[in-house]
Amino acid sequence: MRINDGDIQIIIRAAAILEKEYKYHYTHRELALKAGTNESKLRVGFKQIYKCTIHEYLTRLRITKVKEMLLATDWPLQAIATSCGYKNPSLLIRNFKKSTGLTPLEWKAANNSIAGNLKR
Repeated sequence: MRINDGDIQIIIRAAAILEKEYKYHYTHRELALKAGTNESKLRVGFKQIYKCTIHEYLTRLRITKVKEMLLATDWPLQAIATSCGYKNPSLLIRNFKKSTGLTPLEWKAANNSIAGNLKR
């Protein structure tokens, strides 16, 4: 399926929706309707523009938000998981470890240690 310049703008709009509303669990249909396209163009366009699926894109967004919260807060993992759109911490831990090779708490300890060394 070929996407045109108008489709590209719609796909970018869909990505912007996900960036603002990463906590929400959109179906492809809901996201397509909100962005102004159909599911097929949304899926194909996302893959062409971002080189990943919508789910992979959303997971990356959420992991980035989790990292920010791990460094900026002392919230328990349950609260961070909920705040970042995960229904339970075990799914967050699994996705985080798949993405970084570390659990969230291991990553936080390693990055707090690096930040501490930079301040010295």
